[in-house]
Amino acid sequence: VAKRAEMRAVQLTDERGAVHSPANGFKTRWEVVRTSQGTDVRNDTPYAGVIEFGRRPGRPGPPFAPILEWVTRKLVPNGKIAPKEGETMEQAARSAAFAIRKAIHEKGTKPRHILRDVNEELPGMVAAALRRTFRRRLLTGS
Repeated sequence: VAKRAEMRAVQLTDERGAVHSPANGFKTRWEVVRTSQGTDVRNDTPYAGVIEFGRRPGRPGPPFAPILEWVTRKLVPNGKIAPKEGETMEQAARSAAFAIRKAIHEKGTKPRHILRDVNEELPGMVAAALRRTFRRRLLTGS
């Protein structure tokens, strides 16, 4: 069940457009960890809380470097950023990253509620796992 919950968290990461970068690997950092009370599904990226709960408007601007990395990786190759006359592509990427950082500062970001929703789906996952186990035992007699 825990592995299914982890797979569901990855799926919701994609569906809800949560930021993923190869450098920090949000999508690939979902993991199942055994605890004294069972298991936890977690993501240990530094900004996992911001993705889960969002960011209020007016908070200090987020770190610039990850935004620039995202702009360089996502927007530049897709032709969504074009340098103005006399400007290099690097300068255009930096300008776009500053504008995105400013917009996040002013408007905030919406919460994605990935873990909340996985947690709400857990009872159904447990029930399905129990049905599979009982069905298998009834059919095999073990």
